[in-house]
Amino acid sequence: MQFTAVLTLACFLSLPVYVISTSGFAASCSNIQLSGSVLDATCVTDSGSTTATAIDLNNCVANYDGNLACAPSGSYSSSCDDCSLTDTTYLLCSCSGSSDGGDQPSGYNLDSCLGNNDGALTC
Repeated sequence: MQFTAVLTLACFLSLPVYVISTSGFAASCSNIQLSGSVLDATCVTDSGSTTATAIDLNNCVANYDGNLACAPSGSYSSSCDDCSLTDTTYLLCSCSGSSDGGDQPSGYNLDSCLGNNDGALTC
């Protein structure tokens, strides 16, 4: 009985373990690109393979008075323009909401808002 338990444990410990975070995606995704409001990436699945995935950031990011923030159904792109990615995960836009009525630069680290759930980007 003990031998079986030890053998089972030894086999389990020799298997590769993939930890996929549901908060933060950069560590398990690559080829991260922004096209309009859609973020594309190649992410690792629970089994260790990779898959192409995409998410519309309007479902995850909002503009609150010129400041980007993580929010479900945020629709940030309706009030932000000229968005780009810097440092792979940092969303930088020009957003309406400044006190003078104009646009102001606003940025948000998407790694604190998005996750990788079995190879799929999620809010």
